[in-house]
Amino acid sequence: GGSQVPNLDTRTAITRISLTEDGKYKLGKLEVGSLQYKILDAVGQKGMANIDEIKETTGMDKAVLKHHLVELESQGYVQFRKTIS
Repeated sequence: GGSQVPNLDTRTAITRISLTEDGKYKLGKLEVGSLQYKILDAVGQKGMANIDEIKETTGMDKAVLKHHLVELESQGYVQFRKTIS
């Protein structure tokens, strides 16, 4: 057998989501209680949140959440960052 190399695949990449400046501005303009508001507010409270934290705060379904986050990212309101834990 060859020499043992530490396997990086055992570490998990977590996507952390944060508000952009536009996102902070947008949050102030949204109707309180709307889905986008709930998501942006949850992210804003944490500073940097992963999808599970947002799910906990909003009580939203993960699939719905992912859909909205992708949309919010394409509009420039949130940014995704992969971090290795």
